[in-house]
Amino acid sequence: MVGLRAGVDGSGSATKSGGGSGVRRCQVAGLTRRRVRPQVRERWIRTLKDQCLWAQLHDTVDELRQAVAGFIDRYNSSWPIQRHGHRTPREAYQAARSARAA
Repeated sequence: MVGLRAGVDGSGSATKSGGGSGVRRCQVAGLTRRRVRPQVRERWIRTLKDQCLWAQLHDTVDELRQAVAGFIDRYNSSWPIQRHGHRTPREAYQAARSARAA
């Protein structure tokens, strides 16, 4: 998974950053922690529900897991995101990783 990862501070527990702004620190795969606003997370979950969970019926939990994994892969590899400069999460991740290496 490139653009998404559960567990916000490495221990799996969510912690609020200071100031009460509602911004939580999230770990993006392979990168240092990055702030993600609640609205961004909520929009992603809404998209997951619209495109994957409500669009299909799943007979088993394994089928549901495969559908969610497929959605995450599609999202990360072929879904341009405005906040990433209309790049996919995978492209944004690779660009950030290259910039850090340089």
